[in-house]
Amino acid sequence: MPSPSPRHLGLQKLHPLRGYACMAHILKGWFLQFTASFIQVYEGFLENLHIWWSDIWEAAQKSSICTLYKENLYKIIFQWYHTPDVLHRLFPAVDPICWRCGKQRGTLEHVFWYWPIIQSYWDRVHKLLQDETQQQLTLDPLNHLLGLPLTGLPKLTSKLIAHILVAARTRIPTR
Repeated sequence: MPSPSPRHLGLQKLHPLRGYACMAHILKGWFLQFTASFIQVYEGFLENLHIWWSDIWEAAQKSSICTLYKENLYKIIFQWYHTPDVLHRLFPAVDPICWRCGKQRGTLEHVFWYWPIIQSYWDRVHKLLQDETQQQLTLDPLNHLLGLPLTGLPKLTSKLIAHILVAARTRIPTR
């Protein structure tokens, strides 16, 4: 028996971008339903994350039309990056120590936020944001790493900040 086509299932043929929007809508329901397990991982790292979780998800969907940028943010949100800590849980013979500094456990938080060289990277990004926007901003992983939009800023300023942060996040795995 041939596999059912989208039209057979009552779906019309969709433009690829419209298809992504449909997938994002389906994933949103799933995402909001299973947030507890993702929030638990970030609990020691970020406070009151459950308050901002749906805003982070909405911002991730609107972050860019470029799938590479969205994929990067989704990997951070869902902790899909294979950090040394994750690899150690999958394969106990793998050393859980950070391959970059060789001193601390290589968790997602360490590799993307707390590693001293990454901290200086985020400080430079933060300084760039403040210089370009002439705004006093806080250096916060909710905004910088997870993509929570900043409130109370003009729309164009918010968009500029979002684009700079998308580019900054995308560079981290390649460093």
